[in-house]
Amino acid sequence: MIILTCANTDIAKDDAGNIHKGFSFKSLIQDTSDQAEKCGYVPVVYDLGQLGIGEKYVVEDESFQKRGYYSKESLKGYKSKSLFKPDIVQACVEKYDDLVAYLDGDALLCDSIDEIDTEDYDVGVTLRKKEETESEWNQKHFEVVKYVNAGVIFFRPTQTTKDFIKIWKTTTENVGNDQMALNQLTCP
Repeated sequence: MIILTCANTDIAKDDAGNIHKGFSFKSLIQDTSDQAEKCGYVPVVYDLGQLGIGEKYVVEDESFQKRGYYSKESLKGYKSKSLFKPDIVQACVEKYDDLVAYLDGDALLCDSIDEIDTEDYDVGVTLRKKEETESEWNQKHFEVVKYVNAGVIFFRPTQTTKDFIKIWKTTTENVGNDQMALNQLTCP
């Protein structure tokens, strides 16, 4: 199993640009990589800018390179930070031809996830807990985030998965957000 994660910088900022003190993408991703190896998985880290660890992966968007988000808005005032996600998942599935567990850079692998390695799905998504869907932030951004969390997704190396990723990529480009696109495809 491949544990795929990425980030463009070590510093985390909220939507207003304020730095989250005491948080390090680099440290969290390194912890995830170490845990992946302990569990017998292959960690794959893409450095999208100045993370300082992992394989360099260049995101060609100038706004993303400068600010860490894209200038295109999926909804007024909501700028995406992850239009690259279908691309890196596609690259990883093609390169490794193995089950890929994609984790956002702020998601920590804590233990074995062997139970997800089954043959009864092509793409596995995680649903948000009811409390999360009722939060003020979620309600304000509901059209983008809805019920499916694009921060943890599983991809079996099948033709159906590869076809899904292509559709996800096109939908992401069209709507301007990977999360919104994933929700449109999985829970329309």
